[in-house]
Amino acid sequence: MKSKKKNAIEILIAEDSPTQAEKLQHLLEECGYMVTTASDGKQALILAQQRKPALVISDIVMPEMNGYELCKAIKSDEALKDIPVILVTTLSDVMDIMRGLECGADNFIRKPYEEKYLLARVNYLLMNQEMRKSQKMQIGMEIHLGGQRHFITAERQQIVDLLISVYEEAVHISEELKLRQRELADSNRSLTGLYHIAEGLNRAVSEREVCEKALEHALELPGVQAGWISLKEGESGLRLAAALNLPPALLTAGAMDGLCECRRRFLAGNMDHVTNILECERLQSAVGDTNGLRYHASVPLWIGERMLGILNMVGADQGLFKDEELEMLYGVGHQIGIALERARLHEGLEQLVEERTAALTAEIAERKRAELAVQQSEVKFRALFENANDAIFLMMEGAMIDCNPKTEQMFRCRREEILSLKPHEFSPPFQPDGRDSLEKAREKIVAALSGVPQVFEWQYKTFDGILVDTEVSLNHIEVEGKKMLQAIVRDISVRKVQEARIARLNRIYAVLSGINTTIVRVHDRQQLFEEACRIVVEHGKFLFAWIGTLDPDTQQVTPVARAGHDDGYLDQINLTAVADAPGNCHLTAEAITQMKPVICNDVATDNRIRNWCNEALKRGYRSLVVFPLIVKNRPVGVFVLYAPETGVFDDEEMRLLIEMAGDISFALDHLEKEQRLNYLAYFDANTGLSNRALFLDRVTQHIGGAHDEQKAFSVIMLDIERFSSINETFGRQAGDNLLRQIATRLKEMLDETYILARFSADNFSIATRGDGEGTGIAHVLEKILSGIQNQPFLIGEQELRASARAGISSYPADGEDVETLLHNAEAALKKAKLSGDKYLFYAPEFNARVAEKLSLENKLRRALEQNQLVLHYQPKVDLKSGQICGLEALLRWNDPETGLVPPMKFIPLLEETGMILEAGRWALTQAVSDARTWQAKGLRAPRIAVNVSPIQLQQKDFVSMVASVIGGTGNETVELELEITESLIMQDIRTNIQKLKAIREMGIEVAIDDFGTGYSSLSYIAKLPVNTLKIDRAFIINMTSNSDDLSIVSTIISLAHSLNLRVVAEGVETKEQANLLRLLKCNEIQGFLFSLGVPAEQIETFLHEKKSLLD
Repeated sequence: MKSKKKNAIEILIAEDSPTQAEKLQHLLEECGYMVTTASDGKQALILAQQRKPALVISDIVMPEMNGYELCKAIKSDEALKDIPVILVTTLSDVMDIMRGLECGADNFIRKPYEEKYLLARVNYLLMNQEMRKSQKMQIGMEIHLGGQRHFITAERQQIVDLLISVYEEAVHISEELKLRQRELADSNRSLTGLYHIAEGLNRAVSEREVCEKALEHALELPGVQAGWISLKEGESGLRLAAALNLPPALLTAGAMDGLCECRRRFLAGNMDHVTNILECERLQSAVGDTNGLRYHASVPLWIGERMLGILNMVGADQGLFKDEELEMLYGVGHQIGIALERARLHEGLEQLVEERTAALTAEIAERKRAELAVQQSEVKFRALFENANDAIFLMMEGAMIDCNPKTEQMFRCRREEILSLKPHEFSPPFQPDGRDSLEKAREKIVAALSGVPQVFEWQYKTFDGILVDTEVSLNHIEVEGKKMLQAIVRDISVRKVQEARIARLNRIYAVLSGINTTIVRVHDRQQLFEEACRIVVEHGKFLFAWIGTLDPDTQQVTPVARAGHDDGYLDQINLTAVADAPGNCHLTAEAITQMKPVICNDVATDNRIRNWCNEALKRGYRSLVVFPLIVKNRPVGVFVLYAPETGVFDDEEMRLLIEMAGDISFALDHLEKEQRLNYLAYFDANTGLSNRALFLDRVTQHIGGAHDEQKAFSVIMLDIERFSSINETFGRQAGDNLLRQIATRLKEMLDETYILARFSADNFSIATRGDGEGTGIAHVLEKILSGIQNQPFLIGEQELRASARAGISSYPADGEDVETLLHNAEAALKKAKLSGDKYLFYAPEFNARVAEKLSLENKLRRALEQNQLVLHYQPKVDLKSGQICGLEALLRWNDPETGLVPPMKFIPLLEETGMILEAGRWALTQAVSDARTWQAKGLRAPRIAVNVSPIQLQQKDFVSMVASVIGGTGNETVELELEITESLIMQDIRTNIQKLKAIREMGIEVAIDDFGTGYSSLSYIAKLPVNTLKIDRAFIINMTSNSDDLSIVSTIISLAHSLNLRVVAEGVETKEQANLLRLLKCNEIQGFLFSLGVPAEQIETFLHEKKSLLD
């Protein structure tokens, strides 16, 4: 392709991408160059030899001949070798550069390129072209690239230019890599800072440490130079918890007091996301040096639905963080919130531990003083020893040598039995932390003997095998110069139970928090159920949880969500609210009927679950609770939890779990109300039909489809007459009842393809599926109006009659948008009310056309009743003999008033109204009758072809109808053929093949009419039970002047003969067409060349005279 620039330097572009070629051509033409383009290397070489351009710019990867080969060919041609060649490519490997040098390229530019750079290289090569001609000295160069040696021989300037271009590309790539490295470094710094924040929070055990660690690592984020954390105090206050690297202006007294924009947002409850504060109010109003800091990002510190405080990160740049980083910082705020809660809990526990440790330390000190006293007074020592509240025993050389009565009580055996055993025999093999009891005991004994008192938890096993959790104080003492160990053992079983209870309650709090968060976030009932089950299993550590919904009619409970270990357990149970139903779960039935939680704290002993006890225990279920889900004081389902321990569901835990079930019930009620509101936004509450908003939306979509498919449709505005009088007379309730009944009738009369809506108090709107002519709409309206008017409505015990009028507008004639169509339909309705018509179209000419068509339909019905239809026949001629070999029956209407009516005026109406079924049967019967008549007169009746309409073939009784016609017309054999269009057969190919096979079995032939105009598959053509292909006249008319049509005709004839089918050509009007068809070996022709369609009497004459085409 050559550009239109004249008297300019010509540049040849070789590029297989049309887009890239067009872009480069435009760039060069804008600079005044004349450009020629080639789509591959081979074409470019030919153009170069023909046009000898001043410069060649070539892609490398191209079909036929790549850029290297093109460049080499140009440099090898004596006439072309001085033309500079620039290689432009996405390739950037070392070997690609090497191949560019070897093929003689003058420049090497990498895609995507900068336009200014490419133009500079072009200008440079063109400006230095003359200089290069005078410097044609060939030089050799050895280049080391990619670990290999290459020897290049080329002109010195050429090698220099190419190496310069390669160097510039390398510099460009290096700059890009540096930019990516800077961006990556910033990202790594951000990620490292966020990681350090999380890592620091994990190690922080106090509120102060949490705040200081968060700030310390927040300053590692890019652009952050200072920061402070404010924590909520009371209901309406904030206190400064920590600050780091504040500028001098904020270090002055009172500078951090009072409210600012971020604090006001926080206290107002508006800080539910991370915010980039554009101008920090506190920094603006501060007096003194702010170190240039002006902006900060405010990160809310939150957990669940509670806001704990704000983290402010300060910098000198506006917009410290990007949107995606703000979202990540929101999660960091959540982590800090969790860490603060954990730290506060830890501090509380530490305080308890300090108090307990202080008490224990004091106690130990007291015991030491007591031991001193014991040494001084054996009597006093024994008194204390014997009466101590804790178990005390003495050990020496690995044996127990003494113990007090409390030891006997703890180990549940006598003193003699205790002293006869080794200490390790009172311990289980392993301690709760997993360590070997003997190994851990040795470690503690060695430490105590070295003079370091040991205080630790230990689990003992009593004489009868019961495990007891204790706290042991192990000390080294000397009695009468003998070294021994004294163990003071306190039973802490109760404390352990309390700690376990606290841990369990913390899990329940986590469940409550997670479910409440889910309720806020989720707006789908099923998702709410699934998340609730998942949360109680993951956070509450329950083995299994499921939610079931109650069917109020059948009282059956259907599981809709579950999580945890089920293994088919629920599938075995009849989940019903009926208490005495066989195989049911009594707990579920009891929870639903009594509408309160039902607890089973020991599956093994509870008789209510005895039928499922073994299955439950097999899966590890030891206790369970069933919560009814109650909405509007009625049960709607159950939430069931299974725990791996017995006795789990105590009063305190149940209080929290009942709150959880209540929250889920509240969420269900909220979702139902939300769904109801969404429903009312698009549907009429009284009738259940679409409202105006939904109607407008659906019709707008309908318009889009009709526009794409170039179809018409109508919008009907239907008005219920005297509706206000009905409301005033019988009351609004009666009026609403009437509207509901009218809506029901409309839905029964219209199928789902119509769009139906209640538009206002007494107006309904309908959008039809499509009717370009209007008579179909008229029939629909007659059906609707009569359906409303002819049958009374029962309102209470009184019959009430109603009537309606309608206005119609049509798309696209009366409007191309929904508002225009509605406006025009309403205008037509107003005209109908004023004129007294039952309905009117918006366009007056449309009313006249519909009236005319309805009149024609009525006349056509009378024509069928009064036998005004007649058959004409058009002969088919055998091309070999020239004789009539068949006839096509053509339906005609002989109107007594106007004479013969054109087929195109009444046959489509027969199809549209369904009268074609009656007319088609009549035509088939009449054709057989005419053949019988000719046979009775001694004439040989040719094969008669009768056309079959789509509606006829679609009828289930089509085959039986044909059988009844040919079976009831006499005993003489009639050669009959049914003509069916190609597109009609392909609509339901499998069903139609079966019908046509049945037709063939009756001795009736089948022809495919208008062949070549449809979309049939050749694989199906071979399977069709047909005898004849009829070539459509559209191909015959131009076959003598149009080679394409001639080729199509020839192909169809060859195809037919290969399938042993007869071929008939329609619409033959000239001898030239007939002769050409004879040469193509077409079997038969039909058309005006021989005869028009004529009455049966004229055909009789033709048969008598044996009329021939050769006459």
